[in-house]
Amino acid sequence: MAKYENETQSMIENPPNLQCRNYPPAANSMIISLTDIPWYPPYTPDGSHYHNCLEIGLCLSGEGTVEMSGSSWRFSAGALLMVPKGVYHAQHNAGEPFTHWRYIAVDSDRLLTQAPHWCAKAIREAMQTTWHSGLYLPPGDEDGARAASIIHMMFDLERSGGNILPELEAYLLLLLTGLARLRSREKEMDVMAGMETPLVPPALEPALLYVSRHYAEEILVEQMARSCMMSESHFRRMFTAMVGVSPLEYINRYRIHRSLNLLHSTSESIQNIAARTGFPSITTFNRNFQRCVGQNPSVWRKNAQKAHEWACGEK
Repeated sequence: MAKYENETQSMIENPPNLQCRNYPPAANSMIISLTDIPWYPPYTPDGSHYHNCLEIGLCLSGEGTVEMSGSSWRFSAGALLMVPKGVYHAQHNAGEPFTHWRYIAVDSDRLLTQAPHWCAKAIREAMQTTWHSGLYLPPGDEDGARAASIIHMMFDLERSGGNILPELEAYLLLLLTGLARLRSREKEMDVMAGMETPLVPPALEPALLYVSRHYAEEILVEQMARSCMMSESHFRRMFTAMVGVSPLEYINRYRIHRSLNLLHSTSESIQNIAARTGFPSITTFNRNFQRCVGQNPSVWRKNAQKAHEWACGEK
């Protein structure tokens, strides 16, 4: 299988603002590559980037932070990260004497067409909901530990040689089907980049899920509180203490993050994007965008497009 360590290290050492880091395509498998990557200090900064495939990462040792879909988490040994195709993320290592990750790159398009019927539906639904903006499982998570054991078996199998591809794909489907069950624990953690968001207690998860499903509509804090079966005043206090911002600020940052995806991936007008992400007027959208991102939407879109063309070698 194609290895990715050298290409990854080169891009990490010379990152532009936004990077397109493509894995080489696999000829006949939904699995593109399995890679073991030790990172040695002094660590170079990692730029925000995305891939042309689904990437699953398991931390074996070290520590640091990961950023994905606008959220930030501290990682250490046992943490598991799943990054969908096209989702921006970055990894900032801080461990001594080194940080060690295992990565599985998956052709998600081929996965959806080749997965057998017994697991295809669950995986497809998970990719549209729980995994659509990425998944992070902290060290000690029971589901993460089960997933880690399958990942280790896959890497052990790869070292054994021979015709292992069918068995590897079977392990992959088992891994993804198990993670698909996490739909019942869906954590919608899309918050504007730059704010470190702790993992919230289960009591607040219904409110985050409510925002993820209704961000294009008018949302009242009362509705978020009701979804958690709390009084509005108690909900406001608990949400602000656990998430770090008020419920209204969270809603605005979530909407801005959604607008970033649309600005980058579509040619829709800024006015349409403002309406689609729940802002009552283009003026309100521009004001919030400038405050959160530091640029107006049109400037950000031009810069993102230039960075994408530069990273992908487009003319």
